Amino acid sequence: MPSSNTLLVTTVVCLLVALVVPTAAVSVGEETASDGVVLEPTSAHATIDDGELRLDLEALNSRATTDVDGVFAIEIRDDAVDRVWVESAVDGVAFYDSDDRTTIDESTPLEFDGGGSATVGVSIDTRVAQEGTETFTIVVAYEEEDADDDESTTGGAGGAGGPVDDPIDELDEEPVAAIEQTALEASPTTLEPGETVTVNATYENVGNESGEHTVEFVADGALVATEPLELEPGEAETVTFEWTPDEPGTYELAVDDVSAGSVEVQEPAPLSIENRELPTSVTAALAPPLAIGLSLALVRMKRQWE
Repeated sequence: MPSSNTLLVTTVVCLLVALVVPTAAVSVGEETASDGVVLEPTSAHATIDDGELRLDLEALNSRATTDVDGVFAIEIRDDAVDRVWVESAVDGVAFYDSDDRTTIDESTPLEFDGGGSATVGVSIDTRVAQEGTETFTIVVAYEEEDADDDESTTGGAGGAGGPVDDPIDELDEEPVAAIEQTALEASPTTLEPGETVTVNATYENVGNESGEHTVEFVADGALVATEPLELEPGEAETVTFEWTPDEPGTYELAVDDVSAGSVEVQEPAPLSIENRELPTSVTAALAPPLAIGLSLALVRMKRQWE
């Protein structure tokens, strides 16, 4: 975490607001470039008195919020300063960035990259704030210092040093199997009860180690079938499932929680029965055998009676 310095600031709320900053911590109204953080008055409300920056805000609106823009400026002359914010435990008083009117606090601090400056405004809600003397804190956070250079190892004749080996180069790549689904298709998507739908799922091992996986085929949330799979690194294989639904309806298909779409099983079409009239020639051809058969039966019966 960046290191930080805190600067105590005293203020009188409502009729008089006074920021008192110890000159040992920051510079107030000084022009020496050696000072890292400098507070400068930028409005008639701000003055420098005995090394202190004082803000006098008078005649504020009663029971209302009053914003005073550009009251004072914070100039950063130390490139190591990263963020600056104002901490206040006083209800009804807030400090904000005059440029974008963003509240200046720890969650939204003033950010600096290699120096810079910002103008600060003060917002006072007289419905909440009470007249009196309160304490505020200006916090200056510094960037972390860069880590020391890599140490050299001693070796060889005369103790000559050499660069430290990159620990990443010394580590072997960890073997990992990674079997991924690369394609999924179901066909046909419209069928009748008793017909079969085919689902093809393609898998590939994109890892550097052989691995095993159990493929699960699900229809409408119910497990239909499983298929074990073993792949070498870079190997791909297609797993095929066949399923025959018995009832009409719409079924959602999935393989390993990946949707394969839906299939619609339709009611079978009704059988069509047509009344057909036989041609005259067929009727005539059927008549003689029928007559002959009848005659023979009568003859046999007659002989039995005789």
